Amino acid sequence: IMFFPHLATNRKGLLNAMATEQAVPVQATFPGRVSTVSLVLWGSTGCPALIEALDENGRVVDRVSVDSVPARKTPADPVPFVELTVKAAAIAAIRFSGPRDGEFLAADELRFTTVDSK
Repeated sequence: IMFFPHLATNRKGLLNAMATEQAVPVQATFPGRVSTVSLVLWGSTGCPALIEALDENGRVVDRVSVDSVPARKTPADPVPFVELTVKAAAIAAIRFSGPRDGEFLAADELRFTTVDSK
């Protein structure tokens, strides 16, 4: 895992640091159950993105993907962001993946909604 700079904003995104082993997803676990998770992502041109929500047993309970993250309209434009959200009754973890060797996908922001434990 490494922090990768978004040149237009100086913000740093979290990504898989293995340039030739992009098949290894990045996973985040939550201290309690959550019902929605939104990731704001940016990546290399043409890079697909996949987010999977996992329950406490590691089963996929929701997934969302795009075939390609948004691309710049001109070379001078900043790399655009895309927001993807997964929803389920009790999410224990999420993982994101998609880049092929030589590509990157960075998580700029992660937001989640906790589940009431009444």
